[in-house]
Amino acid sequence: LELNGRHDYEACVATITKLLGNVLASPDEPKFRKIRTSNATFAAKVYSCKGAPELLALAGFDDAPESGHLVLPAGADLAPLQHALDLLKAQAAGRTEAEEKKRKLLAEKEASARSARAQKQREAAAPAEYDAAVAAASQAAGEEEEMIAAIEAYVGRNPVAVAGRELDAFEVERQVAGPGGSVVLYVVGSAGTQYFEYTVLMVKGDGGWTVKSMEAVD
Repeated sequence: LELNGRHDYEACVATITKLLGNVLASPDEPKFRKIRTSNATFAAKVYSCKGAPELLALAGFDDAPESGHLVLPAGADLAPLQHALDLLKAQAAGRTEAEEKKRKLLAEKEASARSARAQKQREAAAPAEYDAAVAAASQAAGEEEEMIAAIEAYVGRNPVAVAGRELDAFEVERQVAGPGGSVVLYVVGSAGTQYFEYTVLMVKGDGGWTVKSMEAVD
């Protein structure tokens, strides 16, 4: 389940938790032991999510395609359901902890970047005209979104740049002026609770931002 994006993950976990909780609360109620797989809400929020079918199978639900239902047989051991719920709870806690660590890390790096930029400005007697232009452009609304869109398009054409990983999103940590009128971005790509850092060399032309190169940060 961790491979799913944040929105899909949260909706899937909430729905599965409710389904399994209903069975544990009323184990003799037949309607809680059958799940119609063609149900639009179930299909969208649960069955289409990576890992969800396997988790339900682990909980004891059998796929009965002839009836269009997932069925928990009468008299089935309920321990696997509780185990599945415990796994979801532990996974959710781990995901929350990882996201909090990421937020703190990004905040610390941004503070460090701001300090470094301030120091550079103090030391520079006469900042280059292009550096000033880049700083002003970086503050314009929508500039960062355009950069991220260019990065996503580049990765789509060159998946080897991220080692073939299916990343959910990119976030710009900071950016500095690069050689020859370019800009160097330090970005973080997320895949579930895993995060990967990259440096991206970009230039802006009449057609917008273009990625010249992208490398992983060891």
